[in-house]
Amino acid sequence: MSTVNTTKLSSVVRPRQIVTLPPTMLTLTIASLTANVLAILGVAIFIKNRGGLSYVMIRMGLRPTRVQAQTTSNWYKETVAQFELIPRSSFDIVFVGDSLTEQGRWGEFFQDYPIRNRGIGGDATLDVLKRLDDIVKGSPAKIFIMVGLNDLAKLGLPVSTISENYTRLLLAMKAASPTSTVFVQSVLPVGDAFRLKAIKKLNDELRNIALENSCEWIDLYSLYAEEGAELDVKYTWDGLHLTALAYLKWMDAVRPFVVTPNFRAKPTSPQTFSS
Repeated sequence: MSTVNTTKLSSVVRPRQIVTLPPTMLTLTIASLTANVLAILGVAIFIKNRGGLSYVMIRMGLRPTRVQAQTTSNWYKETVAQFELIPRSSFDIVFVGDSLTEQGRWGEFFQDYPIRNRGIGGDATLDVLKRLDDIVKGSPAKIFIMVGLNDLAKLGLPVSTISENYTRLLLAMKAASPTSTVFVQSVLPVGDAFRLKAIKKLNDELRNIALENSCEWIDLYSLYAEEGAELDVKYTWDGLHLTALAYLKWMDAVRPFVVTPNFRAKPTSPQTFSS
């Protein structure tokens, strides 16, 4: 029977050595790992609030932006085509914007006035700019505009870019219809505290832009929420879109600007629609 040479084994097998990090290095390692986890978590939250995977794909150029997709869809084209068929006059009062404007029953609230609702759900500032020719056709007496929320919430644009787009929009509007009185309405609060700071900053910019371009400024934000607070739940059914009570408050706020002593609706004779 063979015997094992324990002398040789003991010279080969050595006990495993445990490496310990100095306290300072261990602290730095833990801090670095914690910082990386927090950074990843922060990026994930940011992307989620900007639209998730769709936001990433848009930024990487793998999907058209909301502006591109919005204006090229058949639904959008046909909506604008219907607008173009409707006769205009210089007595018209036009409400322009996104879904918040679109869902308002402006013509029913102001029945004695020639109201034109030109709100389209999903519109951002550049969408409105692209269909500006139809909006100002006939040189309407008054134009009420509210847009910008989709720029923030759907496109994830910075306030500086939205302000630039808004300036372009107002300059083009005033140049195309210099006799129109333009009323810039503030962006409304939402039921999302994350976006309230950006909305407040945007409204500050829009107020300055409106005054610099000889437009009227209407602050609606403060009617729906206290300073820094979210949109009151009684005014919204999903944190963004408005309830009937909210629209009633909006109508009352703009009434003094719609129903002015020196402005009367001109009786219109029957007109044929263009084809």
